[in-house]
Amino acid sequence: MYGIPMEYIRELKFFTELSVLNHPNILKLYDCFIKNDRIHLIIERCRGDLLGVISDKSINLSLADIKAIMYEVLSPLKLCHSQYIAHRDVKPENYLIGEDKHLRLSDFGLSRYVGTPRPYTTDVQTLFYRAPEVLMKSTLYTTAVDIWSVGCIFGSLFLRAPLFLGATNEEVLYSIFYLLGTPKKENWPEMETFANYVEFSQTFEPQKPTSLFPKASDEARDLLYRMLDYNPETRITAEQALQHPFFTSGPEMTPVTELPF
Repeated sequence: MYGIPMEYIRELKFFTELSVLNHPNILKLYDCFIKNDRIHLIIERCRGDLLGVISDKSINLSLADIKAIMYEVLSPLKLCHSQYIAHRDVKPENYLIGEDKHLRLSDFGLSRYVGTPRPYTTDVQTLFYRAPEVLMKSTLYTTAVDIWSVGCIFGSLFLRAPLFLGATNEEVLYSIFYLLGTPKKENWPEMETFANYVEFSQTFEPQKPTSLFPKASDEARDLLYRMLDYNPETRITAEQALQHPFFTSGPEMTPVTELPF
């Protein structure tokens, strides 16, 4: 099609389909056109992105603020996943901030239907937010990869820095194991079948959640660790996460229009 990269065509496809559903947390697409072998999108005006908020240490985020932000992060993914769409590049930069302060999920260039089990590419997700099954080159993944990324965002809202770091798949896995502990085969037996399964010579015990996230409530830590479940089969879903006690326990979440950014 006009020599346009498949990534752009895919983004337009999912963007158009999701825009019709008019979800308040999905970036609004007003129009599109092709000119000079390029797709041009006319989208709503936004004032920044979530990465800018996380990186700006002058912005003080309370637990109530983080609760409101996480609700907005999860809500559009609940819709995507109900349509069997995996975003596959969930990260703070892809949550834009609308003029009304609501978050807008954007950039559907790597999105894919995953309703039917089949092999998918592992060249997806930004490295710091890449799920362990993708890091280990599993091709049979699900929408659960997005939830791992959400857990990384959740942790970074407390740390005000990326939760996991590394320049390669192996380095990020090491970073994950160092914080969460080495995964046990009885809890995730499939991992030994992955193409890039790595058995480090050194094993790690999980660090205490209260030490890693001292400002988080018990409910916040519980939800965070259910998102960062190594096993994608038992990892919490977007729908389940939105029903977690974290969102109904105190303090009450900040109204979006009153968020400090």
